[in-house]
Amino acid sequence: MITKINRLANFGNFRQFQWGNNTPFTKYNLIYGWNYSGKTTLSRLFQSLAEPSQLAQWQGCQFEVEIQGGTRLTETNLANTPCIKVFNRDFIKSNFQQEYEAPAVFIVGGNTIHLRNRISRLNAHEAKINTIKVTFSASHQQLRKELDSLGTTHASSVATITGDKTYNRTKLTAEIDRIKSTPGSFILTEEELQAKVSLLRSTQDWKDIKLVTNLSENIEALRQNLSVMMHKTASNEAITKLKENRDLESWIRTGLSHHTDFSQCEFCGSSIPAERLATLQRHFSKAYEDLTSEVASK
Repeated sequence: MITKINRLANFGNFRQFQWGNNTPFTKYNLIYGWNYSGKTTLSRLFQSLAEPSQLAQWQGCQFEVEIQGGTRLTETNLANTPCIKVFNRDFIKSNFQQEYEAPAVFIVGGNTIHLRNRISRLNAHEAKINTIKVTFSASHQQLRKELDSLGTTHASSVATITGDKTYNRTKLTAEIDRIKSTPGSFILTEEELQAKVSLLRSTQDWKDIKLVTNLSENIEALRQNLSVMMHKTASNEAITKLKENRDLESWIRTGLSHHTDFSQCEFCGSSIPAERLATLQRHFSKAYEDLTSEVASK
């Protein structure tokens, strides 16, 4: 039991209070006085003994409270305080909340009020989210309608360009999904685009290819002959430029057959050096020409 408040300084309107010769507290005590004379402040001092964290709002305060048995409590040694319960306006504010919808109903308990306030905040947050959800849902539906309309328009354009009257939005959507993974590989030049459009427009002229029922050639024998031929090599002194340009090589081969007994070019009239003719003839060796003919015939 608290018996005396030996001193109390810088605590509300108690600047330098000393207990002096006042009578110690007993089991029941009545403290009275004018409004703002310090009654509630004293209750807050007792509350601070039970909840030392309350002292944070009383910066610089000093006190010494004596309890039965002579133990003295100060602002610096509140580790082992007696069990103190304070019922004042602060307790009411923290533990009671009146419902506006029902004036006679109260919520009791600090934790309950904290949870109720949290529920109120969450409900307000939920209402705000629902409003945003409705707005985004309306926007999503509008965008979906616009996207469907654009799909129909573009599918119609593709059908007109290609001549494919069966092309519709469903086919366009499937094509878009296929292209999404590697869009860069589907980009065409203007020439490539026109070539594909021309190809698609010509599909109406395509004919069915009939299956071959009887083969006059023995496929297995042909495969074996080809396998043997593909392993053959021909010895020649190849000219690099002709190896890299088959069209030029074919042109030279044809022209060389016209200059077997001539040293003058039949094309331009210039003289052909004997060494040049010999170099060309070594490129087109007989073995090389024979192998070339065999590949062509197969």
